[in-house]
Amino acid sequence: MWAWSASALCCRAATAANIKLQVVPFKAGYHPAMVGSFTVLGFEDPKVGPIVHIGALGSATVIDDQQRVRIYEEAWTDLMGTAASHDRSITMIRQAAKEM
Repeated sequence: MWAWSASALCCRAATAANIKLQVVPFKAGYHPAMVGSFTVLGFEDPKVGPIVHIGALGSATVIDDQQRVRIYEEAWTDLMGTAASHDRSITMIRQAAKEM
């Protein structure tokens, strides 16, 4: 089932202009996002700053303090710099699916 799902994801991501898929390889080692997931949400209204949503089983936190939000934005930027490119990520997922 995982192989089929990964294949379907790759097909969709490879053809959709609004999807950017990036994988952080294990060999990259530690990165700030390893401690938990977070989402940085930006808004079109320039008067409304970005916020961070941190979700966990049974709880959620929203951070709107811009100084704290910048920490997450920097972590996201670092993570994207560590991640493989979109095309390379699709290749990596397809290869892993074949090996399953």
